[in-house]
This record gives sequence, structure tokens and C-alpha cells, in this order.
Amino acid sequence: MSAFFIRFAFCNLFISVAIGLLLIAKHLLRNVLTSRMQYNLWFLLFGLLIVPFLPIRLNPLSIFLWFSHADVAVSASPAPAFEQTVQQNGNLSTGWINDFHISASQELPPVLGILLGILWISGGLIVLFAAIRARLHFRAIKKSSLPLENPQVQALYHSCLQELGIKRTIPVRSTAYLKSPVIEGLFLPCIYLPLPLVCGNDLTELRYMLLHELSHHKHRDAISSYFMNVSCIVYCFHPLIWHVVKEIQSDREVACDAAVLKLLTEDSYLTYGNTLINFAERMSF
Repeated sequence: MSAFFIRFAFCNLFISVAIGLLLIAKHLLRNVLTSRMQYNLWFLLFGLLIVPFLPIRLNPLSIFLWFSHADVAVSASPAPAFEQTVQQNGNLSTGWINDFHISASQELPPVLGILLGILWISGGLIVLFAAIRARLHFRAIKKSSLPLENPQVQALYHSCLQELGIKRTIPVRSTAYLKSPVIEGLFLPCIYLPLPLVCGNDLTELRYMLLHELSHHKHRDAISSYFMNVSCIVYCFHPLIWHVVKEIQSDREVACDAAVLKLLTEDSYLTYGNTLINFAERMSF
């Protein structure tokens, strides 16, 4: 148990560095990468989060040591000697890490590993319980929702499907217990609209909201929601993971707004922006 947590700590150090590099890269390339590309960068991080649980022995620190020795070898050794130097240095680096891993595992008492395991599992269960509770609450909202019957809104919805090139008809329901539109489900998606939005006379605002939610479905944004939930459960103790989840949610909404803007004319940009501002203002009350 102690050996696993030592390896897990090394991997988390590497993950923290990777998060920092991704944040720096997004900041430096914010004017080069599109909103969708900035959002997709986070899927690289989801891949790294699996590394600590792979059945292979991987020491992330050895990667940095290999590069540092490689730089020295390139400047001081010819090509044939370079390979031998890198191999020797790599063996020394890996041996040092393995020795540290073994010695730390032997020095740490087994009780500490058990205690850390209990704390980790307890934190994960708390987050899992909160997720299940939120899911049950949303299920109650789904049961109270009603199918969309307004013919004007139905015609508007089908025109939005055509604009986005979505051939599948996604059910749309209205409910009085939501403050903002939501699309839920990966394989059986359904859009839930707040009742005041459906009953209102502003079809332009409703069109923008439908395009926004349908864009989420078109780009399969629900997948990232599952990844984020699992990441928060497994890495419940990692503050950077919680920060990254907020960044992913923000980038996802921005990417979705950018996709909607591509469907609109430039004359509609200001109207779309005012719609978002007005809707956020109503939600704040």
C-alpha cells in the first residue's frame, strides 16, 4: 500500500507540472488556437490521469532526468558515444529512482499506507455521494418535465436542427425547476428548457439557446462531463484538478458559443452577446 502511494505521489507531481504547462501553453497560444482547440487540449490531461493506475512501472521523474542527461551528452559527446552515455545515465537515473522508491517503501510504516488509503477512499466516497445526490435531484426534475407542444417553438427547433446538420431528432421538454437550458445524456440525449423561456415571446433568444445546446450534442461535450466527474472522485484531494475542472467547463461553453457564432451573421453577434448577458442577469436573481 505504501509503495503504491509513493508511486502515486510521483505521478501526481508529474500531473501538476503537466497542468502548469497546459495553462501556460493556453495563455501563450490563446490568439493562435481556436476556442475548440483550446478546449480539446484538456483531453491530453485526462490521458495523464490514467497513468498512475496503469499496470506498468512508469517513473515520470526519469523522463526529466533523461532529457537533462541527453542535453549534456549532445554538447559533449559524438554520436556513437552519445547513445552509450544516455544509456548509462538513464540506467543510473532509473536505478536511483528505484532505490529511492524501495527505501521509502521500506521506511514508511504499513499503517501510514492504510491510513492514507482510508482518507483517499473516504474523500472519493464523499464526492461520489454528492454526484449521486445531484443525479437523483435531476432525475426528479426530469420526471416533472413536460413535452414541448408549442407549434411555433417546435418549428423553430427543427430549423435549428437543420442549421447544425443534425439528422437525429432530440426530444425537447420544458420544466419550471430549471434556471437555464440543459442537454442531458450521451446516447439518449434530451434538451430541457426553463418554462419561462418557452412561454416567452422572444423567439430569437430561444433560437440562440437551442443552437447552443444542440452544439453541445454535435461536439459530444457530454463525454467530458463523465471524465470530469470521475477525475473529481479519484483526485478529490488534488486542488489543481478542481481548478482544471472549472477551466474545462468554461472553455467548453466558450467553444460552444464560438460554434454558434459561426452560424450567425456578423449583425447578430451583438444580439447573441446581449442574450447571454441578459440571461445571466436573470439567473443571478
